[in-house]
Amino acid sequence: MKIKLNKIKCVLSDVDGILTDGRLFYGASGEEIKTFHALDGIGFKSLKQSGLIVGIITARNSAITQTRMQELGVELVYQGVKDKLKQCHEVAKEYNLNLDEIAYIGDDIPDFTLLKAAGFSATVPHAIDEIKQICDYCTRTVAGMGAFREFADLILRNRINE
Repeated sequence: MKIKLNKIKCVLSDVDGILTDGRLFYGASGEEIKTFHALDGIGFKSLKQSGLIVGIITARNSAITQTRMQELGVELVYQGVKDKLKQCHEVAKEYNLNLDEIAYIGDDIPDFTLLKAAGFSATVPHAIDEIKQICDYCTRTVAGMGAFREFADLILRNRINE
C-alpha cells in the first residue's frame, strides 16, 4: 500500500455515498438537501495545502455540491459525469499525470472502472461487495461522517513518512 501511496499527486472523490451518507432528501418544494461533514472539508483543505490536486467526480448534478466545493476551494468539480474513468483520463491529461498517480474513493457501480484503474482506490464500509473486492483500502469511518478525511489522512501520513 505504501508504494502505491508514494506516487499519489491527485486525489479525487465521489460525492453521494462518500461525502454524504448516500441518502437523498428533498424539501416540500423539491429542493435538494444534503449534509456534509466538517471533517471531510478539513481533509480536502489539508490535501490542497500539501500540494496535491483535489477534486470530485460525481454522476449527479447538485447546486449544493457546487456550493460546498467552492467553499472548500476545490477547483476540480465534475458533475453529471456518466463515464468517470473517461473524466479521470481528461484530468490526468490536463495535469500531465499517469493514472497510478491518482487516488479515488467511491462506493458503487458507477465508480467501478475508475476504482480499478486508479493508482490507489478506497471505499467505505457500506459499499457493495464488488467495490470492496477491488479496492486497496476500506475506511473504518462511514460515509458522510468523515470517511473522506480518513482517506485523506492515510495519504497525508504516507507523504509525511516518505
